[in-house]
Amino acid sequence: DYNFEKKIILNNINMKIKKGNSVGVIGRSGSGKSTLVDLILGLLDPKSGKILADGQLLDGKELSSYRKYFSYVPQKLYLLEASLKENIIFGSKVINNSETMLTEVLKASQVSLFIDDLPLGINTLLSDSHLSLSGGQKQAVGIARALYNGGDILLLDEATSAMDARLEQSVMNQIIASEFKTIIAVTHKPTMLQYFDEIYVFNDGMIEANGSYEELKASNKFFNKMIALPDQAEN
Repeated sequence: DYNFEKKIILNNINMKIKKGNSVGVIGRSGSGKSTLVDLILGLLDPKSGKILADGQLLDGKELSSYRKYFSYVPQKLYLLEASLKENIIFGSKVINNSETMLTEVLKASQVSLFIDDLPLGINTLLSDSHLSLSGGQKQAVGIARALYNGGDILLLDEATSAMDARLEQSVMNQIIASEFKTIIAVTHKPTMLQYFDEIYVFNDGMIEANGSYEELKASNKFFNKMIALPDQAEN
């Protein structure tokens, strides 16, 4: 459980994420999805219950080493006032900057599709106050940062919300083929659902249902309502 201003945001949540799986999290606005992300990352402590990683209780002593397993891409990416290259390698665990690796990441994230349109290419100065990228392009930079950073677990929080269907498909195919062992993604986009081994449906702070795409298609009203909606990128 997580209690915020006397309101239970998540209640009676029981999730088991297996190494090697891709897991989707869907649900109405305010259903607790973002809180779940904060709990997974150890940014919030549960009021009751526990979080286990490889059978070990997650507590303050282990948080630093635990978070090293993650690369996290939020819906709204924070840009440094720095070059595109510096924004991608920011926070990386890679000790020596690898140009070969950077080239591969630019291609995998589809940043290579628009990099030549930027005034100085990879050396173009970016910032949140003087943004020269569209929402979808900015999210592609976030994906590039995660791919360069690496790790065992990739956590995506509405990280393709501003991408059109073609860009999203190209990016997700590369992510699925990447070295991340486990992928967890919060999304509201119907086109994303095809990529997950298991999908959790959240409703009013609880898990309403979980299962494969086909299982939820056969049994869950919210899931069917979601896949019937036209998929539109946010701008």
